[in-house]
Amino acid sequence: IAIDEAQAFECTKGHAISKLFRGIHNASQALPLTLVFAGLGDTHSVITDMGITHGVAPYSLGCFTTEEIDTLTTGWCAHFGIGIGDQRARIDALMTSTDGWPRHVHWAQRALAEALLQEDVNGQADRIPDWGAVQSHADTLRCGYYKTQYSKHMNYDPRLTAKVLFDVAMAEQTQDCLSSAQLRKNIKSYCEQHETSDFECPPDMTYADFITHLIHCGALRETDDGTTLTCPIPSFQSYIIERGGLEIPFVRPLESSIET
Repeated sequence: IAIDEAQAFECTKGHAISKLFRGIHNASQALPLTLVFAGLGDTHSVITDMGITHGVAPYSLGCFTTEEIDTLTTGWCAHFGIGIGDQRARIDALMTSTDGWPRHVHWAQRALAEALLQEDVNGQADRIPDWGAVQSHADTLRCGYYKTQYSKHMNYDPRLTAKVLFDVAMAEQTQDCLSSAQLRKNIKSYCEQHETSDFECPPDMTYADFITHLIHCGALRETDDGTTLTCPIPSFQSYIIERGGLEIPFVRPLESSIET
């Protein structure tokens, strides 16, 4: 039994839904069933709150590898009868700009599909007149996705949100990743270090709540062993850091790299 958007459940151990899921998971009725919960980065903690703790194997899909993007591109073009011609390198560059994040790959495919459906192009990549415009459209679609994920709580203090992502990025660069407890102490320090501190956590959230919220929005993700935090979407990470007025602490390749 597969349950999508599982992070949306807000059930205590005593809730009827929690009892139902635990019954299935524990095979209390000896039925040949198993549960698969799919959702955002806080899904594991949500099902733990339901009392489902033993025999749970979390698995993070993460980003596509280079090989997976290559396979996807080949299959996608073949399935829809796209004439690649001599444009495979440009298509690959478009897909590379997604960082391998599945939703961004979707936007890149959509931008390419819209270009291919133009009357004078008719599905032939060699006839696309402006590949720069295709990349620009994919970037615009991706930025629209960022805006939907950038919540009101993140926007309450964009500098604090940026600083949190900055700290996680810096820790990743030095291979000294932060745990939730360490990051919570960082946020506490920023907000309470000085009486005149210009960092402020959303008023209806604790520091731990804020971290959980960032996980829920896709800005952070717990590693599979639950010990440290990482930034699952590099380009979203950059967007958040720049939106908060900070500089990205590492050099990222240019995303719009397709020549016209």
